[in-house]
Amino acid sequence: MLQLAEVTFVTSFDPDTRPGHREWITQQVTDGRILFSGVLPASDGGSPVGLLLLATGSIDAARTLLESDPMVASGQVEMRIVDFEPHVCSANLRTLLGQDVASLPTRC
Repeated sequence: MLQLAEVTFVTSFDPDTRPGHREWITQQVTDGRILFSGVLPASDGGSPVGLLLLATGSIDAARTLLESDPMVASGQVEMRIVDFEPHVCSANLRTLLGQDVASLPTRC
C-alpha cells in the first residue's frame, strides 16, 4: 500500500530549512521511500500545499519518516496522510512499483 501525504504551511516559511529539506527529499527518493514530491501553488491567498507519494507500507511509517524532514520537524507544516491504492497507471509506474506488468495490463 502506498501513502499520499498533503503538507500545508501553518507558519511563515523559514528559508533556512529549504536546503536541508531538499537534501532530505532527495535522499528519500534515492532510497525509494518517496516516489514523487511536488507543490500545488497557493491559490486564493492560501498557502502552497506539498504532495508526496510514499512507499512506506503504512500511515504510521509515513508519519515517522516525514517527521524526520527538517521542514516538518521545524513545526512549519502540518500533515495529512492517507493510504493510496493506484488503480490505473502507466507501465513505467508499475515497473517502478515492482509489479509484473504482464499480469496487470490495466491496473496497478
